Amino acid sequence: IDDDDATGANDDDATDDDDTTPADDDDSASPDCVLQPAQTEGPFWFDVEQVRSDISEDRQGWPLDVRLRVVDAATCQPIADAVVDLWHCDANGWYSGYPGQGDANDVDTTGQTFLRGLQVTDKEGRVQFTSVYPGWYPGRAVHMHVKVHLDNNTLITTQTYFPDAVSDAVHAKAPYATRGPRDTRNPDDGWADEAKSEGLMMKATAEAASTEVSLTIGVATA
Repeated sequence: IDDDDATGANDDDATDDDDTTPADDDDSASPDCVLQPAQTEGPFWFDVEQVRSDISEDRQGWPLDVRLRVVDAATCQPIADAVVDLWHCDANGWYSGYPGQGDANDVDTTGQTFLRGLQVTDKEGRVQFTSVYPGWYPGRAVHMHVKVHLDNNTLITTQTYFPDAVSDAVHAKAPYATRGPRDTRNPDDGWADEAKSEGLMMKATAEAASTEVSLTIGVATA
């Protein structure tokens, strides 16, 4: 994989040594060999065509390590050479590449590609992305979007979610705190509430200055 050298800018408050990001219970981890449900791709996807592990670019925020594993839900076998497409909003709740965002609909990020990228799974079906923790925007719980492609076919389009306790801790830090409390938590977002019972809630592990999230994504190949 030919990764870019893109490096995210993280402000000092977001990377201090205060370990306030709690580890989540194992219950939030998706079990292996489960066919994950499809969810809407939303209005902000485009084919970024950038194979890179660090997708943060110039976005400030709490460092995030995303580890995904793609398996065949029928056989439990890892799927190598699948393309995993990941995208999410920044600390302000903005996506790259689109106009009409922000609380006043006056933010235009057309032509930008932050917080988007592709990785190709290894022989164990694994990919890893370096990013910053997503912020929030009205009506949605904190989430990321994922597509998995194999041999020019899209196997799944879905969304993944963060435990509320983890989001609460991260969003109390700069630069997230300036937006104030988010208006939608997981139980209040129909997609997120569905995800909790269907295996799209990620497992989160706290570190002193970052958060690691992981999920096994079971797909159908036939």
